[in-house]
Amino acid sequence: MDVYGLEVPTGSRSIDKAKNFATVNILSDAVKLYGSYDQVLDDPCVDVVYLTLPTSLHVYWAVLAARKKKHLLLEKPTALDVTELDWILEASPTVYSSWMGPCGCTTPELLK
Repeated sequence: MDVYGLEVPTGSRSIDKAKNFATVNILSDAVKLYGSYDQVLDDPCVDVVYLTLPTSLHVYWAVLAARKKKHLLLEKPTALDVTELDWILEASPTVYSSWMGPCGCTTPELLK
């Protein structure tokens, strides 16, 4: 994936799914594709992981990524409950983690 001129590696559950994603999204042939999430986390060239997985999978992959010293970008909701959130936070005290929410969620119209 090309983000501001950077080629961002793309991982999926299988290499066929990663290739299909690359084709559908017209990614450059230079984009590195991974056939498993483990391959993404094992690559020393990957510094940041954006987890776009279902919330039920966040705790497993976030903790694993943190243990491999990868910075995390997680979508909202971060975890299924506070216990899972605690596990993620405890696993990542030395890596930068960021949580994403819907844009504009604090506008006055939405607070009514």
